[in-house]
Amino acid sequence: MLDDPMWKVVGGTHRPVEAGVSIGMQSYLDTLIKVVDGYLKEGYGTN
Repeated sequence: MLDDPMWKVVGGTHRPVEAGVSIGMQSYLDTLIKVVDGYLKEGYGTN
């Protein structure tokens, strides 16, 4: 029981949770593109 995830201990069901990132406001378009590109390279935005 100590090795079980919390959702299992409390009787829940295992379902995926959608998650993302907050990019925030960027002062310049090139900065925004670099930030978005970095997150895409980390795997965000892929299903």
